[in-house]
Amino acid sequence: MKEYTVAVLGQAGVGKSALSMEFVEGAFPEYYENTLEDTYEKEFEHNGDTCQLKILDFTSSEQFRAMRESFIFSKQGFVLVYSIGDLSSFMRLRELRDQIVRVKETTNVPMILVGNKCDIEEEFRVVSTKEGETLAKEFECTFLETSAKTKIHVDDTFYDLVREIDRLETLDRSSSLSFCCGLM
Repeated sequence: MKEYTVAVLGQAGVGKSALSMEFVEGAFPEYYENTLEDTYEKEFEHNGDTCQLKILDFTSSEQFRAMRESFIFSKQGFVLVYSIGDLSSFMRLRELRDQIVRVKETTNVPMILVGNKCDIEEEFRVVSTKEGETLAKEFECTFLETSAKTKIHVDDTFYDLVREIDRLETLDRSSSLSFCCGLM
């Protein structure tokens, strides 16, 4: 069985745990509890095979920076989450992405940018969809607006990331094969 390991990162309160729980358990948590680290697992069908997705939901608190780096090193892909109603959570994502790129030693890292809590847009939004799209272009990654509460694009978030992991792994294998066989 093929395993995928990903991390969900973002500031406290943006809905990282809610997204992970909704995807894995199909349940939206009715109360908020600060998370240091949670792990979720889900089996799913992908390309005709049964696969397992291991999701690490980890705090982005600065006091755990070194610990976060060790988790980043061992993960294949990343969901970077901000709340559409919290500008500081959006602004913090560049720092998280830079840390991922530095630890992974490449800009070619599977990731997806997620603007969460789109279900309460009317009364809440401070980060526009256009701003999210622009940042995703800068990061060269997919962008989705989600709602864990109303299940908007929750599954898409994780399945799109798995497809991106596969795509980049295939590119890496092709590049390695071309290089080792003198095709470059």
